[in-house]
Amino acid sequence: MRSRAAALVLSLVLIGCHYNKSGGGASSGLVAVPANEAFLPNAVAGTAYTETFTFSGATSPLTITAPSGAPAGLTFSAGTSSATLSGNPTTPATGSFEIQIVNGGGQVFTLTYGLRILPSTAGLTLSPTTLPAGISKVAYDQTLTVSGGTAPFTWTIVSGTLPPGLTLSTSTSASNAITGTPTASGTFPFTIMITDSSSPVLTGTFPLSITVN
Repeated sequence: MRSRAAALVLSLVLIGCHYNKSGGGASSGLVAVPANEAFLPNAVAGTAYTETFTFSGATSPLTITAPSGAPAGLTFSAGTSSATLSGNPTTPATGSFEIQIVNGGGQVFTLTYGLRILPSTAGLTLSPTTLPAGISKVAYDQTLTVSGGTAPFTWTIVSGTLPPGLTLSTSTSASNAITGTPTASGTFPFTIMITDSSSPVLTGTFPLSITVN
C-alpha cells in the first residue's frame, strides 16, 4: 500500500540561467508561492539571503525534507507546509533548482525555480578607477591596486577588451599592471573582476576604460 508520507527534494545545478524539469509536472491542485518557474530575487555573495516558499491546496500531510544540493553557504529548512532557503551564499553563479512534492495522496508536483548569486564588492576597492590615456606606438605602464580581501587574488577581464598591444599581467598579488605598446587609437572600455581567497569569497567587478590618442 502506498505510503502517505510526502517528500520534497531540492537540487541545484549551477549550469547557467535555465530551467530543468523532470518527473511529474506542477498541477492546479497545488498552490505555490513563489509560483512555479519563478526567478527568485537575486542573492549577493557574502550577504545574508532568505527566501520562503509556501505550499497549499494539496492533500495533506506534507512532509518536507532538507535537500542535499543547496548552493554553498545556503541551507534549506522545511516545516509541514513551507520551506526556507537562507544563509550567506559564497560563490557567484546562476542556476536552477527543482522542488518535488509528493502529497498525502501520492500525487507528485515538480516546481522549478531560478536563482542568480551576484558578485559582491564588499571589502574590495580598486585604485585608480580612472586610467590615464595612452599614445599610439608609445609604451604604456599602469599599476592597479586592490585593497581589502585576502591574497592570492585572481584578476580577469570579463567584458570588453584592452587596446591592441596592451595586456593585463598574471599577478596574483594585490598589485597588477596593464603594460605594452598600444597600436590603435580609440576608447576601449573593459571590466576587471577580482576574486580573493577569503571564505566567503569576495568578488569585485570594476568598469574601466583606456583612451589611446
